[in-house]
Amino acid sequence: MAIRLIEEYPNRVGAPTADYPHGVPRNKSTPTATDGTPFEQSWFRDQEGFFQGLMETAGITPSGTPDTVLNSDYLDALNRVTNGVTEIDMGGAADVALSTYQSRVAALKLTGALAADVDLIVPNTERMYWIIDETTGDFSVTVKTAAGTGVKLFGAASVVRSDGTNVVAYVNGADRRVIYVDTIADLQALDAEVGQAVYLTQEGRAGEFVVKTGTPPSDPQKGLYIVLANGNYAERVYEGPVFVDWFGAAGDGITDDSPSIQSALNYAADETTGTFSVYIPHGDYIVGSTIVAPQNIEILGSSGTNWGSRLVAGPSLNSYVISTSGGLNIKNINLVGTYDPLNTSEALLHVAGGNDLFLQDVVFFNMHTGIICDGSTAAFYITIDNCRFQNSISSFIRIKETSNPGVDLIISNSRFLGHIESYAWWFEKGLGSIIADNVQISLTGTAPSEQLVYLGEPAPLYGGAQFSNCVFEGGQFYIAGLWTSPWFEVHFSTCLFTGYAQEAMRISYSKGVTIDNSTFSTSNTSSILLLSALGSNTNLRITDCSWETDSGTAIPINCPGDSVIDLSVISPKWTGSTEFINFSSITPNQLKIQVYGGSVGSNSTPLILPDENNLEKNISVFGYNFGPSQKKIYTGDLASDGTVNITHGITNAPTRVGHVSAWFRGGSGEIIPLSVAYVDINTIRLTGGAAGVSYRAHVLYNLKDDTSW
Repeated sequence: MAIRLIEEYPNRVGAPTADYPHGVPRNKSTPTATDGTPFEQSWFRDQEGFFQGLMETAGITPSGTPDTVLNSDYLDALNRVTNGVTEIDMGGAADVALSTYQSRVAALKLTGALAADVDLIVPNTERMYWIIDETTGDFSVTVKTAAGTGVKLFGAASVVRSDGTNVVAYVNGADRRVIYVDTIADLQALDAEVGQAVYLTQEGRAGEFVVKTGTPPSDPQKGLYIVLANGNYAERVYEGPVFVDWFGAAGDGITDDSPSIQSALNYAADETTGTFSVYIPHGDYIVGSTIVAPQNIEILGSSGTNWGSRLVAGPSLNSYVISTSGGLNIKNINLVGTYDPLNTSEALLHVAGGNDLFLQDVVFFNMHTGIICDGSTAAFYITIDNCRFQNSISSFIRIKETSNPGVDLIISNSRFLGHIESYAWWFEKGLGSIIADNVQISLTGTAPSEQLVYLGEPAPLYGGAQFSNCVFEGGQFYIAGLWTSPWFEVHFSTCLFTGYAQEAMRISYSKGVTIDNSTFSTSNTSSILLLSALGSNTNLRITDCSWETDSGTAIPINCPGDSVIDLSVISPKWTGSTEFINFSSITPNQLKIQVYGGSVGSNSTPLILPDENNLEKNISVFGYNFGPSQKKIYTGDLASDGTVNITHGITNAPTRVGHVSAWFRGGSGEIIPLSVAYVDINTIRLTGGAAGVSYRAHVLYNLKDDTSW
């Protein structure tokens, strides 16, 4: 449609050159000559047609202001035509024809809700189309010329080519008419040449294949490789994770999907072709036989509503749902057991050692055992983040027995809920170390057999346990066998222990335990924190902790038998009426004790200890320098002479009372000190007040007559 200068002005332009193949514009030779190239209507329209066509194609209305380098409508139009996207509304049931302008833009974005299969009709010109399909609805779009058969779009983005009469797919740099088949059987029946593109539309298995020659890898589930009728085979074209439904997994809650899932994992783990990632879409996938996860694989699921992706133990599965030797990442998966008390072999995840195990956003539900670790291979490194465990016949996590260097656990932002019949965390033998942060264990049962955590025999190497910002509710935290490792230390910081019918914590056979800024609560009638059968040189350090009980009889720190203890308690908070510490059964030379600051309740003898002289004591003053003490408060009215005699009821008061502070209010409400005249065996006399006004007296006295404390 454009003019050619040499033809429009044959005597007024120079001959065509490589630089100007349509003729070279030139000036006239003299002021009056007519041999110069005229800038007249045809030429001007030719140029203006290009610029106006560019603006119309880009959909830009001229601003009315001359273009500059920094603000150019023409440059914006050029960018939009060569790099931009034109949105085409395909909504409804009618075909849509592209205008000439729309067909010139680099990319088309199709939008709208489809009500039927529709056609996008393009002009009969040769060109490539990059199409982004964002339509919704269970229908499809076919890109075609008015008379051609065209190409049906599958997937979010497609590249197609119009040859002027028809639209074909552009595959691997060449024009190919894609063959569409509805089922695996249809694909197997094809007599397709090498390089042919095939699109399988079968639900769950849909995807693009390319035909190759030779012998494909064995694929009985026909997920990636399908042998054709002519001996060639179709290989799936994909990037990213392998989908289990490609291999026939139904996710219908009925079909045994374990063979399909196992095939997907095996192919994903292939060293030469695998992507080491498997995706399990939304659905209930029955596991009839244990799925063995290869090393260095990840299993991804859907995080949608209604439980997302669930692997459900089949009714006849008497083993593990997933077993791994390590190197496994699981994310957004729900593992569901049978919750059958007779199915004692069931575990949702079995770890037999080696490399890392990483769990994120995983739900374990209705299990006999959630995670079980055993074996004699290399170390276990397990990270559990933002996971939920609910309802277990036995345990949520069990370290049964492992060899050096044991199991190292990191648990964060996770919850362990519901009913169990053993221990929520059962670290029987082989724990290397554990770090738990922002974790909740909350058991709903009230049976005495329910326990929160059992810290048993650790791996015989350096290790430890750190618990911070955790809630342990509904059972007993039991530190059982740590004496076997002289280097294993346990530290609790900002934790809540609620034992209900049991002690909130029980410590046996432990070398070192540190607890700070934590609270212990229980309905148990004897002990809140129970120490029993402690090993030699046990160090227990408790700082800024509080104890609570609704039984009225529980002792905050109780050791009913003989043990070896080095105890330090700093700033305790106890307001109950029972003694705060009862160590009366301990052999004196096996006990070292330090208590400093805080409150030890209202009992007149809050610390019950052996009285022998060889007991190593460093019981510091609760606020003053004369031994462990307790405060009593007396109130009343002064006599007419401004005095009062207080009957204090403190045995051997003259030697036990250490400090008395008393006040009354003056006529303007000010606080005025009273003088302490004397303290005798029955009375504290206060003087220096005003007639008949109210007073308040604070009396601090030693806990025992033994002032050598």
